Amino acid sequence: MASLFKGKRLLRTNGEAILDTDAILDGKVIGVYFSASWCPPCRQFTPVLANLYQEIKDKKYPFEVVFVSVNEDSEQLKQYLIEDHADWLHLPFTSPFTNELTELFHIQAIPKLIILKPSGEVITTLGRKMIQEKGSVCIRSWLEAAGTTTTRYEEKKKDAVVECMASLFKGKRLLRTNGEAILDTDAILDGKVIGVYFSASWCPPCRQFTPVLANLYQEIKDKKYPFEVVFVSVNEDSEQLKQYLIEDHADWLHLPFTSPFTNELTELFHIQAIPKLIILKPSGEVITTLGRKMIQEKGSVCIRSWLEAAGTTTTRYEEKKKDAVVE
Repeated sequence: MASLFKGKRLLRTNGEAILDTDAILDGKVIGVYFSASWCPPCRQFTPVLANLYQEIKDKKYPFEVVFVSVNEDSEQLKQYLIEDHADWLHLPFTSPFTNELTELFHIQAIPKLIILKPSGEVITTLGRKMIQEKGSVCIRSWLEAAGTTTTRYEEKKKDAVVECMASLFKGKRLLRTNGEAILDTDAILDGKVIGVYFSASWCPPCRQFTPVLANLYQEIKDKKYPFEVVFVSVNEDSEQLKQYLIEDHADWLHLPFTSPFTNELTELFHIQAIPKLIILKPSGEVITTLGRKMIQEKGSVCIRSWLEAAGTTTTRYEEKKKDAVVE
């Protein structure tokens, strides 16, 4: 399955861009779902599949859906995603891989749900019919056919815990958005809660969320809370990164474009999709990997909960280091 979608760009229904397709699909049974908004049977079945998908996610079963749109209009597709779809994966509207998959699986009518083993071997081409007849029971048969279990799917990768925040970035070159080079990373990050923000200019949800985070960051700075953001760019073009920094970013910290530490952090925190905001205690312990979601739902209130979780206060942050006084 990984080889089928290897190197292919996939999105979540919410627009989140998937960085590591292999990691997302590895070891999972895949439902490749061909559908379109103009097809009445599709509009009837998609909500049914969406409800089943949510049940599967709640039970943490190793199952994923990749939606392949047969829509010919991008706006209709967007509306279809909003109205009927779960937050599964899909190919971008302009992806040429849509035609390749349609030919590969000999799709002649929709809706069509092809169920694949993690190896890519077809379990059944009658996924829709089986769900309509048996409901969630058929999921168990597909998992068993793939050699997996119906018990809760436990992720093997654990949240990264580092000895301390200073050591994570110790010796690493950091810049402010204005280009200012940070000489003493330890002093800048010492005692602070850190938001490690993975983002890119080409990702629409990133362009929507970055200004929100920038406004919140300014509020945090005005209140002198012990909180800092380190932006980790997933851009592949230095000029696009520069423009992104100018247009949307606050004057927080970021890794230089050519920093090899970007890949290390991406692997360390198992970043598979962006935007992603990881919140860390000063010790390096992960407070939450859902920083973006929490900010979108609660706004500045979540900052207080992160500071409290880190053992700090929400009162104004008083710097411990005093100006040097010499005789």
